[in-house]
Amino acid sequence: MRSKTTVKMCVDAGMTAALLLLMTYELIGDKIHEWLGVGMFVLFVLHHVLNRRWWAGLLKGKYSLLRVWQTLLVSLVLAAMLGSMVSGVILSRYALSFLPVRGMKTLGRSLHLLSGYWGMVFHGSASRTALGHDDGDGKEAHTGTVPDTHMGAADYCCIDCCLQCLCFWKTQYRGLYAASVAFCVF
Repeated sequence: MRSKTTVKMCVDAGMTAALLLLMTYELIGDKIHEWLGVGMFVLFVLHHVLNRRWWAGLLKGKYSLLRVWQTLLVSLVLAAMLGSMVSGVILSRYALSFLPVRGMKTLGRSLHLLSGYWGMVFHGSASRTALGHDDGDGKEAHTGTVPDTHMGAADYCCIDCCLQCLCFWKTQYRGLYAASVAFCVF
């Protein structure tokens, strides 16, 4: 395996681990949560530097339904990550306390929770688009992991995301995703 591929996989694994730990806020406390958030930011930037070819190919090639869906999901994940990061800076009391950010705590808290919850939904669906992986060049690599049916990977991912949204709306947690509930402790 090439060293760049190994680094990409390690960064992605680190982001996954950090994301899972960040979602355990009540168990790890403020300080660790903030420092993990800073680490997640560093990994996020590194991830985008390592995958800059995807950004370069974004406007090139033909857009299949899968590629449109993948780009939409990646954009939503990016928006959720940026919302989490901006609101994290606003809320920081330890790791970034040297920054001259004051006020807006209520807005920051709501944005942070909303971005975190929706980020998990969109990230889960975006991860599933690996069934029909697209490198941004308009050519889908058929990995053979999609079941041999008439339903393509884009259809599967679209249905999956819609079902996730429906499940969240129908369950007791729908207030989290509509920003009407301030906190959730499991």
